[in-house]
Amino acid sequence: MFGFTIRYLRGSVTAADVSRGSEKDLVEWPPHPDRLFCALVQAWADAGCPAAGRTALEWLEGLGPPLLRCGNVLSSHSVQHYVPVNDNWSLVNNKGKPFALIQESLLTRDRKPRRFAVGTLSEEVVHLWWPDAAPTPELASTLAGR
Repeated sequence: MFGFTIRYLRGSVTAADVSRGSEKDLVEWPPHPDRLFCALVQAWADAGCPAAGRTALEWLEGLGPPLLRCGNVLSSHSVQHYVPVNDNWSLVNNKGKPFALIQESLLTRDRKPRRFAVGTLSEEVVHLWWPDAAPTPELASTLAGR
């Protein structure tokens, strides 16, 4: 058996249900295993893409879907924030109005509303595991970050 334990330190999840397209009003729960895999790939890249890490990720990728144990979402809502969009080198927006300068530089920012789904969890721990997986000690060590 091989698995991971994920702890949501704040006791909440901020992840939109991607099956709803651009709508970001519902929380994705339970968490999709691809989120864990993407986080592991990012950690591998941040570590400089070591060969042992690539081998471990390819082994994990070939396992198929894991079993999952998690609590429930007790409540959920979406929060609107205004976030900067890509840098704009124009001093006026598409309506002809001037942008506010950032610290008197020529770099300006427009802000757009974005919604973020947030859910409070009944349990802060999620377990993902593969009951029939048997990694070699080297693979297990690499996946554990040792």
